[in-house]
Amino acid sequence: LSNVRPVLVSDPQGMVIGQAFPEKGVLFGFAPSGTAGKASMSVTQIVLDPISAEPFVLRAETFLEDDPESAEKDLRVALRLDPNHARAHWLLARSYMLLGSPTTGLSEAKQAVALAPNDPQYRLSLAQLLATTGEREAALRELQTVAAAAENRPHIKARAVCALGDLNANADPPDYKRAVEYYIEAVKIAHPIASDPHPAYRLAAKEVLVDAHIGAARAIAWGPWEQKEIVVPRWLERAGTAADELAEEGGSPLLRIRVAAAALSASVGVPSGLDPQPWIARLEEAAPSALAEAGGVRRLQIQWDIGVALYDAVQCFQIRGEHDLALQYGLEAAELLESGQTSRTLQQGDYYLMGRLYFRLGAIHAIAKQDHQAAVQLFDKAVPMLQKAAAGTTGLSAGRLGETFVSMGVSYWESNQASKAVELTEEGIKLMEAAVQSGAMDATALEVPHSNLAAMRRQARTPSAAAPSPNDTTPPVPR
Repeated sequence: LSNVRPVLVSDPQGMVIGQAFPEKGVLFGFAPSGTAGKASMSVTQIVLDPISAEPFVLRAETFLEDDPESAEKDLRVALRLDPNHARAHWLLARSYMLLGSPTTGLSEAKQAVALAPNDPQYRLSLAQLLATTGEREAALRELQTVAAAAENRPHIKARAVCALGDLNANADPPDYKRAVEYYIEAVKIAHPIASDPHPAYRLAAKEVLVDAHIGAARAIAWGPWEQKEIVVPRWLERAGTAADELAEEGGSPLLRIRVAAAALSASVGVPSGLDPQPWIARLEEAAPSALAEAGGVRRLQIQWDIGVALYDAVQCFQIRGEHDLALQYGLEAAELLESGQTSRTLQQGDYYLMGRLYFRLGAIHAIAKQDHQAAVQLFDKAVPMLQKAAAGTTGLSAGRLGETFVSMGVSYWESNQASKAVELTEEGIKLMEAAVQSGAMDATALEVPHSNLAAMRRQARTPSAAAPSPNDTTPPVPR
């Protein structure tokens, strides 16, 4: 038994009643400890059973958040023993979500729902995976179904309503007002359950309170409201309080990271009202324990999440004109994202995120420090990422990517890499022209890029032994 990872077995009230060894089919029954979540470790009986799926499923669920890689292995064993185990398929979907493979997770979630169509938890995870993989309308239908069917399970209804808030906040274009309405409703549903004696309901409700408050904070920060600098910190502080309460009950330190990350995201929307440095400090305080508890792949995923949060800090520092801090935390973010990307199947948005980070850091060197040589070293990393992000992009998103390529072209030109400068400028113009043709961008936005390209071609046709005068031939930075 010493070579088997055991798992504690609890009753519905959270009282530990034993310890199972899944690979051996052994269960030690414990005397009551009198305290929920605490094991007496006093063995009163030993039960021997045939090896079955259930103990593997229990162990996977216990360690899912911290070690989804091991959970995935346990669930594969469980499904070999019982291919129609709906809960195993559901947990496997969640493990793939944590491991950065939402498409694979979606397949498992669909299988769980097919086996147990009336379980709202399974439908909730299906909806979240549909949203993550871009199937917004299907996700909306599932969430509405869950919210309507979970009247007698308010902790699940609260989570569904909170997810509806996320869906509206992340829409294109975002509907921040509707999102805040859902977040407020989720808080109202979850608040009474946060003091429920049943630990599973209580902890689930408190986690909804964390996510609903940080969702509302972000939506208000980016939405059409006034006095954001007053209101947003209040929502964030309440989220922090709920996360601290959960941590005191043995909850994951990842919740504290989520709150700090949300605050940094909000700081971009309210740059004058939120100083990012206190939230960076909270992020750095919570990170070591979260990383220490996590398994290998999950640790990389957490590093990715921290990197994303620091990218938001970079944007805020840039807006505030604090370029040295932007570079400091931007380089840290880049290192974390480079490590973390090995744990996930990169999506188009991931390529955009990493490309924009490298671009922002390069732009600081190019514009704030007038160091184009340093800029192109970072742009060399940005370009392939942004080219992957540009595939199939339309509308305003295509136009903004085009502006980014044109802007990078200026630094390549200044660094005597003329062919690369022309190539990027032409690529940017094509994207911007598509945006103009779709009506997403005004035609005047093309004036500077066309002027840049003309200047580059003119200089290429009339080379001179003398260095060109910046006033005559240097393409301007796009507006």
